[in-house]
Formats: sequence, C-alpha cells, structure tokens
Amino acid sequence: MLKFKCYIQLVIKKKVGMKMKAKVAIVGGGSVGLLLAGYTARIAETVLVCRRHSQKEMIERHGIHVQGQFTAEAEAVTWGEKKKAVEHADLIIIAVKSYDLEKIWKSLPEIKPGAGVLFLQNGMAHTPLLEQSQKQNVYHTFAA
Repeated sequence: MLKFKCYIQLVIKKKVGMKMKAKVAIVGGGSVGLLLAGYTARIAETVLVCRRHSQKEMIERHGIHVQGQFTAEAEAVTWGEKKKAVEHADLIIIAVKSYDLEKIWKSLPEIKPGAGVLFLQNGMAHTPLLEQSQKQNVYHTFAA
C-alpha cells in the first residue's frame, strides 16, 4: 500500500503542483474504492461515486473508517450525480469490477484535459477500452 500511496501522491503533485489541493474522483464504492477514498481524502479533495443512495448517506454521516487506523471525510455522490465528481477531477480512479468497466467508462462525462485516469482492476480489461476511446487525455494504468 505504501508504494501505491506514493504513486497517488506523485500523480497529484504532477497534476496540480503544491499550490492547491488536488481533486480526486473515485468511481466504485466497494472495498477497494472505499480504501482508496479513505487514503486520498487525507491528501486531496475526494469524491466517491457509489451505486446506492444508502451508502452515500452512510459516508456522509460517519465518514470512511479505515479499520484500526483512522476515519476520513470524503464527499459521496450516487451514480446519477457522477458528473459532479468527474468533470473537475485532476485524478479519476476507476475501481470497479472488470465486467462493469465498459459500461462505466462509456457513461462517464467529459474528462477535463490533462486529468489522469487510474484503472484498478484484476487484469488488463481496460486496455482495449483505452485504445478505442475518443477521450483525449493522459491515462495511467495499474493492474492488480
């Protein structure tokens, strides 16, 4: 996790320098997305895009608890509100299952020029999507 945290910090520093707090959008409210939201919320403005309204409300009320370590505050939005999270983000982390990836990627709103996109899936299912994509941005990939 330490190497990954350093990578995220490097991407954020590269995107906005040290002058202002970076904006990170995390798509996927499962265990990986929640863990990343907890860590990134400590160093950047973080918005978590989750599927269920009940999860959004729980995060808004109680924050994100990284078990035995800390509680972080991050904004949460539902999939219907994803534009709010994605359109101004400096870094977008896609942390969904591979079988949901194509549907999620195609329905994302326009990504701002220069924003980084980090894919966290088991495997390389995102590679063909990037090759076919009309989105003209810089992409960072990571296969777990």
